[in-house]
Amino acid sequence: MLKSIYGEFEKSLRKKYSQKEAFEELKEYSTSENIVSKLIKNKIVKDEKTYLKDLHSFLIKYTKHQLKNEYSSDKIIAHLIQGLEDSEKIANLMYERVSELFSTYDPEKEKELENMKKLSEYIVKNVKPGKNKNEMGWDLNKEEIIILRKFASELLNYLKFKEELEKYIESLMKKFAPNLTIVAGPILGARLISNAGSLEKLSKFPSSTIQVLGAEKALFRHLKSGAKPPKHGLVLQHPLVLSAGKKKGKVARMLASKIMIACRTDYFSKGKKKIGEKLLNELKNKIKNI
Repeated sequence: MLKSIYGEFEKSLRKKYSQKEAFEELKEYSTSENIVSKLIKNKIVKDEKTYLKDLHSFLIKYTKHQLKNEYSSDKIIAHLIQGLEDSEKIANLMYERVSELFSTYDPEKEKELENMKKLSEYIVKNVKPGKNKNEMGWDLNKEEIIILRKFASELLNYLKFKEELEKYIESLMKKFAPNLTIVAGPILGARLISNAGSLEKLSKFPSSTIQVLGAEKALFRHLKSGAKPPKHGLVLQHPLVLSAGKKKGKVARMLASKIMIACRTDYFSKGKKKIGEKLLNELKNKIKNI
């Protein structure tokens, strides 16, 4: 690492001082002390203070460059999927408040509108200040009705944002990890990448690890107290696993195996090799023969 940094520093000094001949003599030196003395001797730098100043300036630029290169699409995907999960929690909390408040106004209608989007749309369109015609409901005053309508309106805006975020994550996943997107689905695939830390790390996991990824608490409980080991983690969210009934464990294991292949193909081929459809069809056929 030290030699690599000094190699880059040498290039920056060469550009600055344009003395190529002097640098040829520096190759045999590996310690900073010898490099400094040689630079001063060849009059490339004035003194040690000047050298340290140049080195300090270079290291700051070098660090910034290295940090910039650390960012990649899987980092953005991880942030976005975590943001989506946060938005789901907020939407559920807002729905709970809207539902509770509306149930005091019209409890019979609230039971009919169990979907958060339908309930919010109904409130925005139909609930207005005035006498409540429902016999069971409480007569909310004008200010309370306005607050209820604002709650519902904000919930609708949040649901719209959530849909837009899901669409963008899907488009990003199709470009970055096309095979994983087909096999696991864009949202589940993004959650797996986020949980692993990156596509590179996920591609290095064996299928057994992928199968229980996201069930760390249950796994540690098993290791610590001898409780039953988890059969599946995030992969439980996949439609094929959810619909497997008592065979969820077997289907989760087969799915994890296909996800492992998809991840490795995406990572090592940079998303250029397309085998997602083939993997998914193989998985479906195996499930039929269980």
